[in-house]
Parts: sequence; structure tokens; C-alpha cells
Amino acid sequence: MLALPARLRSRAREQGRLDLLVNNAFALPEDLTTPKPFWEKPLSSWQMVDVGVRSNFVAAWHAAQLMVPNRSGLIVAISGYVGVT
Repeated sequence: MLALPARLRSRAREQGRLDLLVNNAFALPEDLTTPKPFWEKPLSSWQMVDVGVRSNFVAAWHAAQLMVPNRSGLIVAISGYVGVT
């Protein structure tokens, strides 16, 4: 997971800037797709937050450090179906 920011920084240094970051990371545990109530599923399923939210935050944190000094760039966060209201 932490390899992405290192590659991101390296590439941005080569190009001289970073224009766009699109965040779309999520891991849905297989046991969450079974048709039973959420309270009957293991709490270990909460680890999906580590992949999705944490990865998005870490990548955006690194990207902002590259974009802000240039006063340029866009960070886009894409969510899954659960983001629909």
C-alpha cells in the first residue's frame, strides 16, 4: 500500500508536477456479499476500511504535498454504490 506514494513522488519529480490523482481503492471481503444480516458477519470485515479509506487518505496526503506548492492539481475520490443516496 505504501509503494504507491513512493512511485507517485518519483513520477511527479520526473514530470515536475502532479496534475491529477484519482482515488478508488476498496476491498470488499467475500463474507460481506452473503445474504445475512450484518450482525451475523465477523467484525474482521471492518478491515475493508483500512484498504479503502486509509489508502485514499494516504495517497491524497502525498498528492497534496506535491500540488499545493504549485497551486495546481485535482484530487478526485470515487466511491462505490454505497455512496449513492
